[in-house]
Amino acid sequence: MDGAVRRQSLTELAERSVIRAAVIAFAALAQGGLCAVSYFAESWTGVGACLVASLVCWFAAIGGHLVGRVFRYSDPQSNSLAALAAIVPRMTIPLAVAAVVMLRGGRLAESGFGLYLIAAYLVTLWADTALALANVQSHRNEGS
Repeated sequence: MDGAVRRQSLTELAERSVIRAAVIAFAALAQGGLCAVSYFAESWTGVGACLVASLVCWFAAIGGHLVGRVFRYSDPQSNSLAALAAIVPRMTIPLAVAAVVMLRGGRLAESGFGLYLIAAYLVTLWADTALALANVQSHRNEGS
């Protein structure tokens, strides 16, 4: 019986990993498409702005995920507090970078960085939410 349970848990782990990889791959393709559009709009300067915006959003998502994990592991009963704490880096990092870039001006701001940041943020938010929901579902299945 123990071998069957272990095999089932490994199968579920593999399925969750494939789903997570598919979500990340889809988000990366969407942001790659955004960079292709930016090439036609602003040439290589637009691609650079799009890549910077995408990296800022992914960095913020990873930071939010890490903050959420820290709160979740410190007190497993505080899932709502962990979710709220994870929002802080997810929102403040892109907003702070956007404020600095737009207030300083320059080539990055003129190449449409703000628009690319908004589009990259929406794609990253979708992916991050899908991954968070998968985590909640897997924790719920482990508890039952």
